[in-house]
Amino acid sequence: MKIHTFAVGIAQFALILFALVGCATEVIRTSSLPVATFQARPQYPFDMRRQGIGGEVVVGFIVDTEGRPVELYVVSSTRKEFEPAAVQAVSKWKFKPGMVNDRPVYTRMQVPIFFALNQS
Repeated sequence: MKIHTFAVGIAQFALILFALVGCATEVIRTSSLPVATFQARPQYPFDMRRQGIGGEVVVGFIVDTEGRPVELYVVSSTRKEFEPAAVQAVSKWKFKPGMVNDRPVYTRMQVPIFFALNQS
C-alpha cells in the first residue's frame, strides 16, 4: 500500500490529505484533493455567546468515496463547550471526493472551526 501526503491551503481551512492507493507499484497519473461543495455553519453555543467567549476547534475526519465526512473526532480545542457544535457542523459537510488515478479515494482531513463574536 502506498501512502501519499499532500498539504495545501484551501479557502478558510488547512487541509492534510493521506490518499491510500491499493497497489505500491501503481503509477499515479492524476490526483485531486477533496473539494467542499457544502459547508454547514456551526451553531454558536448559547452560554459561550452570552459570555462573549470565542474559540477554535480542530476537527479531524475522513472524506469517504461518496464525499461524506466519516469518523469525525476532535483533534484540539480551546474550549470543550465548542466541540459538539463544531463536530456536528462538519458532519453535515459535503465534498467532491479526492481522486487518484481517476478513482475516488478515502481522504483524511483536518479543519479548524472558529467561533468569534462580531465586536462592532
